[in-house]
Amino acid sequence: MIRCNHVTHEYVPGKPVIDNLSLHLEPGSFTFLIGSSGAGKSTLLSMLSLAMKPSRGLIELFGQDIT
Repeated sequence: MIRCNHVTHEYVPGKPVIDNLSLHLEPGSFTFLIGSSGAGKSTLLSMLSLAMKPSRGLIELFGQDIT
């Protein structure tokens, strides 16, 4: 399970790449992540893989807070 609550990430203060994202993905579900260049897809995947932390918000993987 993946849960994001009000996640924001800013590379430059005041200019969020991801702003207030909330989502919940159930185990075994199949989800596509699509969007235009610069929409924050790689940033989101980097946060979910623990390569970077969100500027604000909460990310849980399998019930564990990873932020």
